[in-house]
Amino acid sequence: MRGRGTSLSRANDRSQPEREPQERDESSDKITIVPPFDVEEFAHASESKIRSARVSSPDDQLTVARIAALYADGDYERALEIAEAALAVVPLHVEARAWAARCKDALEQHYLATVGSLTSVPSIAVSERELRVFGLDHSAGFIVAQIDGITNVETILDVCGMPRLTALRILSDLAARGIVVCQ
Repeated sequence: MRGRGTSLSRANDRSQPEREPQERDESSDKITIVPPFDVEEFAHASESKIRSARVSSPDDQLTVARIAALYADGDYERALEIAEAALAVVPLHVEARAWAARCKDALEQHYLATVGSLTSVPSIAVSERELRVFGLDHSAGFIVAQIDGITNVETILDVCGMPRLTALRILSDLAARGIVVCQ
């Protein structure tokens, strides 16, 4: 019965290339399926991509130098933007990945300095009427909706469904504007 289903499905779909026969392991009932590509070639191509990510060109060196300069100036957000742009082009770029991680850590520490700590409990510091005057975007409004005066910062970051750094930046901004106080 097993072979019939395979034959029928191939008969209905002639666009599928024929696969090599499956090999049966004599010592068990498991079937080994041979992939439709050259495994060694795939591994070699993967290694080449990793190596090319480690080799830096003059443009890469300028980018890394720019990221380092922005980081040294305390412009962690801009440094992170450039590092992430570099990673979009070369996802395995070792230096860009390291700088991105450093920038994220620095930004998290900066934002936490505004809200206190992950265990701080934020509460709304303005009336509902005053809150409307601030013209919050939907993301900030969503974070405000999570604030109940009981839930701590870490839990809000976990349940909000936003990237952690984004949610922390919004919460920090709300605190800096006096909309939220953290205790």
